[in-house]
Amino acid sequence: MSLLSLSLVVLAAFIHATWNLLSKRAADAGPTFVFAYNLFACLVYLPWMIWLLVYGDLHWNLPVAACLALSACIHLAYSLCLQRGYQVADLSVVYPIARGTGPMLSSIGAFILLRETPTAQGIFGLLAVVAGIGLITTQGDLSAFRRPRGLDGVRWGTATGSLIAGYTVVNDVSMRDWQYRTQQWLQGKTWERSTPVGPSLVTPDEVDHAADLRVTCAVDGVLMQDGRTSDLLFDPVETVQYLSTLCTLEPGDLISTGTPAGVGHGRKPPVYLRSGQVMTTAIEGVGELVNRCVSNPA
Repeated sequence: MSLLSLSLVVLAAFIHATWNLLSKRAADAGPTFVFAYNLFACLVYLPWMIWLLVYGDLHWNLPVAACLALSACIHLAYSLCLQRGYQVADLSVVYPIARGTGPMLSSIGAFILLRETPTAQGIFGLLAVVAGIGLITTQGDLSAFRRPRGLDGVRWGTATGSLIAGYTVVNDVSMRDWQYRTQQWLQGKTWERSTPVGPSLVTPDEVDHAADLRVTCAVDGVLMQDGRTSDLLFDPVETVQYLSTLCTLEPGDLISTGTPAGVGHGRKPPVYLRSGQVMTTAIEGVGELVNRCVSNPA
């Protein structure tokens, strides 16, 4: 990579990062903003595209059109993911990680898969791109990575949610008479055959890491609880992060994250389950868990 090429790449990184500062201001617009700026870009490039078609040496065929369509789909997916990260996390962390890992992974792939020979100049150029993005988005303040929303950015930028194998439905049935015998609730939560799980396990990519799913519980068809996973005080990734500081988490460990408002014990008057009643616990996109209450299980 020549010095001129390196300078152009770094300049492009700074310009693009500056545009993303403006994009962050429109984070709440979400997909609407993504559609708007892609439409604007298409209109800007349209005259140049027409000129290439008329006067340029551009040959169209099915493989070329397929590659263009695939590239457009990938770019759209990238834009939507990035915009979602801007909504929930710190731009100064989301952007350098999301954008910086792209050229890094591409270069590593070129070295390993395409057997390209790495050079000191090429590696320096790669690091310069990443550093340029990081400096302009953090404005030189790297403490952004240590702030609470900075941690959100790290999670979204690097997809640490991949540490979670999947999501399922758990019905955390409580024995209220035992739960309140002391100030410790554990004794009301650990009875055998009182925590049904399932019936399916879905991977995080199928449900957007459970960011905003409807959670319901009905008894004999009467809706008792109705909430969303976005109401959680701590999202699944934060929960895993916190619990891993208290105990060693092993593959296969199951974490129950909570329940929406409307539990029977908190109603006035209180409502308790009776033998023969059917509970239907469901999470949007995950599954439906149906259980019948029995007084003396065989």
